[in-house]
Amino acid sequence: MNFPKILTAASAILLASGTVAFALYGAGSQQDPLISLSYASDTYVNEVLKQIETQAKTELDTAQASLDNKLSEISSDEALEQKLVTQTAAALGLNTSTRASLTNSFSNGTKLQLAKTTEICLTSGSANISSGELINVTTGQIVSTGSVLVRNQLYLSPSANNVVELTSPAKVDISGNYTEISGTAPSYTAQYTMYADALNDLGLFSGSTNGYNLERSSTRTEGLVMLLRLLGEENRALNYKGSHPFTDVPSWADRYVAYAYEKGYTSGVSENLFGSQKTLTLNDYMTFLLRALEYNDKNGDFTWANSADAAIDAGILSQSEVQAIKDRNIFYRDDLVYTSYKVLFANCKNETFKLSDKLISSGIFTQTEFTLVQKNLS
Repeated sequence: MNFPKILTAASAILLASGTVAFALYGAGSQQDPLISLSYASDTYVNEVLKQIETQAKTELDTAQASLDNKLSEISSDEALEQKLVTQTAAALGLNTSTRASLTNSFSNGTKLQLAKTTEICLTSGSANISSGELINVTTGQIVSTGSVLVRNQLYLSPSANNVVELTSPAKVDISGNYTEISGTAPSYTAQYTMYADALNDLGLFSGSTNGYNLERSSTRTEGLVMLLRLLGEENRALNYKGSHPFTDVPSWADRYVAYAYEKGYTSGVSENLFGSQKTLTLNDYMTFLLRALEYNDKNGDFTWANSADAAIDAGILSQSEVQAIKDRNIFYRDDLVYTSYKVLFANCKNETFKLSDKLISSGIFTQTEFTLVQKNLS
């Protein structure tokens, strides 16, 4: 709508009416004017306002008609686009879904091919852009292939065929059209995505560049990083200037390992090997968690071999939970996030306060944040 045009017309009318009224009023006297003040106020001005209203309505009607035409064109383009997407998917033997404003659950490895203008919001789990680019509506930034989606932020597909891949079991709000391409089902299905979300909200777990990856085994390096976070010492580690003797540490973990080595939290698997990619075991991680609770294996509080039993005694896990992990014979990243969350509620050695209390007092997260993640889980 052209507001300047309307205002200009209104000004001209009012100026003209004001001039005429002044001339007529001035021709008479105060006792016997040629045109009364009540006539000028009640009749003449009302007529002027009526003319302004008529002109404004004409402008509004014209603008509305133009907007309706634009919306109609967009709807037609999207309908044609969806028809082409559906036909292409059918030719490739893919499952095509058309939904609007729905929350959907997807398995790890699923790919979502998004149509133009489709909006997507990851509410649980992890995902990345495997092809194309999206607009992060929340931040106003354009994110491209390889970028990890941030939970609870809204993304828009600016063109057709942008692809999002779920890197853990996930829940996604989708508004618009998309094609679902099922991935290869992993041998193990993650059970604890919600706990990964909770730790992520507390700043204790960020996953990898590929997302949570809960359905693969953990590594010693990943376990060590989690230990330092649960100790509230991650920032100290990242700023540590010392070195370590190991030759197999990836660059992203160099500061963590150097700090942990200096503090005596780890000694590696040999004089020059840390065992960075060595699979993390149940006993390995229970040893880390017990140390986070200030138990000391060097002083005889527990041993690596009986660390799982010691974790039961410390209130980290139940007997049945330990047995379930033993039966799988693999300590998955799914297990890592679950046990890391559970340890927050265990008391530190010979203390009445919990590990979560210690982290709150250290400023790692707040009581409000901790209360909120518990509420979300419940």
